Amino acid sequence: NDEGKKSTDLAITIVSIMYAISVYSDWHESLLEFKVGSMIMDVVDLEIKRHALRERERARAAAEGATDDERRERVRMRKGERLLYVAFHILLNLAEDPNTERKMVNHGIVPMLIAMLGRQNADLLILVVAFLKKLSI
Repeated sequence: NDEGKKSTDLAITIVSIMYAISVYSDWHESLLEFKVGSMIMDVVDLEIKRHALRERERARAAAEGATDDERRERVRMRKGERLLYVAFHILLNLAEDPNTERKMVNHGIVPMLIAMLGRQNADLLILVVAFLKKLSI
């Protein structure tokens, strides 16, 4: 759990495995039993906080005139968006059940999805809009 918070690569790997399982509806009950949806929402929340922290640091560095390694920052951003894409895809798969969808809404998934609308990744934006559309119906 702590290593996943420190390593985005590890988190991406674990979430990708959960995604592979979530594709099959027969496994949804098991995933929900082990609270995978809740853990994925925690991962999304952590990544949103990481992004906000990076943006504040970038703004502060720009105000101070310091230059950060652009390439390293782009890689971090790409990894974060990949993690978010896979995480939201899992949640979308699990939201096939109306009760699970309702629980997600009650746990604040809509503000998380809205926060993603400012991102630049086209795949992530398409997934987020599809998820919002599903929740609105």
